[in-house]
Amino acid sequence: MKPNFPVIRAFSVTSTAQKILDANPRRKAVLIYNNGTATVYLLSSRNQVAANGIPIPTGANYSSDHFNTQGEYWIIGSGTDDVRIEEDLQGES
Repeated sequence: MKPNFPVIRAFSVTSTAQKILDANPRRKAVLIYNNGTATVYLLSSRNQVAANGIPIPTGANYSSDHFNTQGEYWIIGSGTDDVRIEEDLQGES
């Protein structure tokens, strides 16, 4: 089996919920870093409101090695903000 490898992307967050992660059975861990100037919110569905999401303040990150591989994840902000997403994927066998 090949080793895990990271996939890193920049993402522009707006006040409209946007999908940032698709379901991926090879996902082993994820880190989301808020590189913007305002708090952004991690959502588990497109219709969830920011107040019910997980806040990621400016300069902070959210990481998990228990991130649901079957779920889609969304993010929303109050303007236009910059986030970085690192998704660690298991290599193919």
